[in-house]
Amino acid sequence: MKLQVTEACSDEERTAIYRLRYDIYVQEMGRYQSIADHERRWLVEEVDGDSRLFLARDGDQVVGERFMVLPDYRGSDLTMRFFEAQNRFANERRVQLCFGDDDDWREVHRTLSLL
Repeated sequence: MKLQVTEACSDEERTAIYRLRYDIYVQEMGRYQSIADHERRWLVEEVDGDSRLFLARDGDQVVGERFMVLPDYRGSDLTMRFFEAQNRFANERRVQLCFGDDDDWREVHRTLSLL
C-alpha cells in the first residue's frame, strides 16, 4: 500500500473525487439522492469551483477525499495524512484564515472525540 495525499489539480483528479463522493455518499450511505448527478455518477458540491480539493491515491486508484475513504482504507491513518497535507499546503502559502462548512466535520470531531 503506497498512499499519497495530494492536491487535486487536474479536471481528471477532480472528476475522480466527484465519483468517489457518489460511490460513498449516494450509493453506500444513501444520501444526497436529490442533488447527485446520477447520469454522470458524481456528486459535485456548490463550493467546489472555488475550493482546493485533496485526494488520496494508492498507486493509480483514488481511495479517499477529505474524510471519505473507501472501505478497505477505513481505520488507517489516511485522515491524519489529509490533515498533514492540508496543513502543509496552508503553511507553505502562509494561510491565516480558512473557512469550511461541511457536515462531515461533525463526524470527524465525534470520531476524534473533539465534541
